[in-house]
This record gives sequence, structure tokens and C-alpha cells, in this order.
Amino acid sequence: MNRLLLVDDEKSILLALKRQLKKKLDLTTAQSGLEALEILEKDSNFDVIISDMRMPGMNGVQLLETVGKKYPDIIKIMLTGNADLTTASDAVNRGDIFRFLTKPCPMNILTKAIYDAFELRRLRNSEKELLEKTLKGSIELLLELLSIVNPVAFNRSQRIKKYVSFILDDLQIQNKWEFELASSLSQIGNVIIPKEILLKAISHEKLTDDEEKLFSEFPNLGKKLLMKIPRLRGISFIIGNQLKPFKDYPENSGSNRLNLGAQILKIASDFDYYLLETNSSIKAVDKMKKQDGEYNPSILSTLYSFKNSSINKVVKLVNSDELDIYMTTLQDIKSKTGMVIIPNGHQITTNSLNIIRSFRDKIGVEEPIKVQVIID
Repeated sequence: MNRLLLVDDEKSILLALKRQLKKKLDLTTAQSGLEALEILEKDSNFDVIISDMRMPGMNGVQLLETVGKKYPDIIKIMLTGNADLTTASDAVNRGDIFRFLTKPCPMNILTKAIYDAFELRRLRNSEKELLEKTLKGSIELLLELLSIVNPVAFNRSQRIKKYVSFILDDLQIQNKWEFELASSLSQIGNVIIPKEILLKAISHEKLTDDEEKLFSEFPNLGKKLLMKIPRLRGISFIIGNQLKPFKDYPENSGSNRLNLGAQILKIASDFDYYLLETNSSIKAVDKMKKQDGEYNPSILSTLYSFKNSSINKVVKLVNSDELDIYMTTLQDIKSKTGMVIIPNGHQITTNSLNIIRSFRDKIGVEEPIKVQVIID
């Protein structure tokens, strides 16, 4: 049943309206703004709230403005005998009022306004549910596509998400969903970047000019892709600016959530790059700090306390065709003739992969190979 919260300091009016409305809907009453907020604190599952304007302590505009901030889905109606222009303007502009009704209000008009409000709530809920399902499905599809087409980029995005979550918790940032979703989708532009180029870029190997130009385009490609999906425009901005240096932002840019999100994502992304190289959060941050103006210093410092134990490592025996970058050898890799191709303790790169596979195809390689693997 539709639920209505009716707020008026005149008990006789509450009783009169309750008699006429209680059989038609689930009605709760309150005699002050404070009492109404206490009711909502315990149970906010109301569809519509109707408030009188003039009440002791908190007036109707103040109440509905507070309700709008705390419970934005509830539809709000103002019912008052104080029908001056200023009151009406405040009610609409500050309280986001659906209808403004004056006392005495004929029951047929009041009832119609209430049921119009219920219908608006129903339509908003339907639209919200549709958008959420569409959004969730689109995101899942994009991440699945990335994991299939470019698993290196997908795994990198999962690591970046961990670092972003760590930063957000440390900075005690509220409403984190936008930042966390941006980190999950941060590498989506790599869906059309050849895997070999990405492997070279994140394993600290020099790119050719053409490769560098192509790789630097992945944030914009991701931005263009995500801008076409409802509710992802803010996230697309964050992703599109993930390579932008801190020095290129205006002063006090951290007060803008989207700028802050892009700065966090850049730090998390580059932290992944240096952490995999150094295997030390302190060494990684120290390297990043040496790059003047590249990172927001107040955000970067939070990663000093990131524990390397958050990166899970396991020992595996793999064949040469299962080797991948960032695996670390735990034995010498030898050819069938006993020649050491790659030494113990080497972190696999694209170059070493090419060497190993060349020997495998021409001479043969002793297998299986004992390696340490990062598990995301």
C-alpha cells in the first residue's frame, strides 16, 4: 500500500484528514518537523510527505528541504494557510516541492494531488530500476569483454581498484561508488590496444613513438565509450583524465569530486606500475615523489602505509607457454642442452618471454618451470 507521512501542528486537522484518508492509504502523522524526522530516521520507506508551513521550531520549508537531502526519493507536498508568494517560492526552490496547496483545501483536490504524487513516485522507481539494471548489465558486459580481449588490462584494473579503495578509506571519502567504478573501468580503453603494447608499457620497456602515441590514447577511448552509457558521464571524465598531471589542474581542484577522482586514479594506476617494479610500497611512493608536479601530494602520501601483503603471491609450476609478465622465476630456466637462458629471481618481461619461446621452438626448454605469481 502507498505510504504517506502527514505533518501538521494542529491536531484537529491531522485527525480530520486521518478520518478521510486512512482507508485509502497507509497514513502516519506527526505534529512537528522534529517528530517527522524522528519517524523517518526509524523508517524512511514513505512514498509521499505532506507538511504544513507554519509549525513551531522547524517550518515546513526547512523540514521538506531536510527530507529532500536525506530522503530524495520521497515526493513532497506543501499544505498551508500562509499562501504568500515568498512562501511558495521558498517551498518550490528550497524544498523541491511537487505541489503547493493552500488551506482550506477541498478533499478532492488534496486526494488528487496525493495520488498524482504516488504515481510520480511509481514512475521514478520504475525508471530508476530500469536505469540501474541497464547500467549494471552494461558494466558487467564491458568488464567481461575486457577480461576476454585483454586480460592483462583487466587484471591491472582489479589491482588499481584495490589501491583506490585503500586511498578512499584512508581519506574517509564518502559516496565512493563513483570512484570505485571508475577504477574498475579505468582500463576499458585498452580493449582496442594490442596486448603486446600494453605489456611493454607496464613492464617498463621502451615503446616506439607510434606505440607511445597509441597507448596514450586509451583514456580518451575509454571516455568516449562510457559517455554513451546513462549515468556514467562523471565516471567517463575521471577515466579520460587519468594521465593528467596534478600540476595541470587549477588551484584547489581537489574540492571538485571529478578532479579528485581523476587525481586518485592517476596515483593508483602509477602506483601499480612502480609497485610491481619495486615490490615495495615505500620505494614505489618514493619514486613517484621524485616526479615534480605529477601527483597530488596529500593523496600520494596515503600509499606509504599500503601493505605489500595485500598483493597475494603463490608458487606455481608452469610450462613455457604459460609464462607471463610479472611472474618471477624461482629457478634458472635452461635449454634442453643445459644452457641458462633466464636466471633465478628474474621478473619476466616481454623480452624475456620472446627469448624463452625462441629457445623453446628451436632447441627446447626444460619444463615445468617454478615461478612466483601475483594473484589479484
